[in-house]
Amino acid sequence: MVLQQQEHSTRQRLIEAAGQLFAEKGFNGTSIRQVCAQAKVNLSAVDYHFGGKEGLYASTCIYVLDRRNKAIPLDGGFRIDTSASGRLRAFIQSYMARTCDLKRPLWEQQLIHREMMNPTPIARGIIASTMSEEVQTLKAIIRDIAGSKMDDDQLELCVLSIMGQCHFHAHYRRYKATGLQWPHLLTKTNKDIAEHISRFSLAGIQSAPPGTASGS
Repeated sequence: MVLQQQEHSTRQRLIEAAGQLFAEKGFNGTSIRQVCAQAKVNLSAVDYHFGGKEGLYASTCIYVLDRRNKAIPLDGGFRIDTSASGRLRAFIQSYMARTCDLKRPLWEQQLIHREMMNPTPIARGIIASTMSEEVQTLKAIIRDIAGSKMDDDQLELCVLSIMGQCHFHAHYRRYKATGLQWPHLLTKTNKDIAEHISRFSLAGIQSAPPGTASGS
């Protein structure tokens, strides 16, 4: 029992140390020696627990996503019989919280953001699977609101528009971008911002013209 606790503690220290370094320096810019020094463990610990640097990187990404998924369910806890507009609001509140949970360590968000912008062969599939689930969930909600009048191009633009709004506000709130003079936005809660995005997006979806081909 004591040995299991020690091994769990070592794995946890390695993941947290690696996560901070991978988030800052990327996979190629981080060495096993740096990780082990920060975690205060023997150099052989990475091979023993993760089978090497690639296994450590994959495990760290999975750890972050699992923590996020357990803490913030994608469906926002809505019931199956909830209206489509209610499910949209719940999704946006959850997605906003996922992208800007100020209570979680900054490196967790930075690591996933880095992987999204510069995918590695190691974690590309891990991140893509999560993103696909998010996109498909949102697509289904928008389709329920818009009905058959919205074609696939419009549907995808709506998905990107909603997610884009969430990511902008999350980035602004996380890093308090000094070049943008909107400090009053920082007084809003995640829930306030999510409510605005929900109203704005619902109005856009409901007012969308019948589907047309791209570029027409």
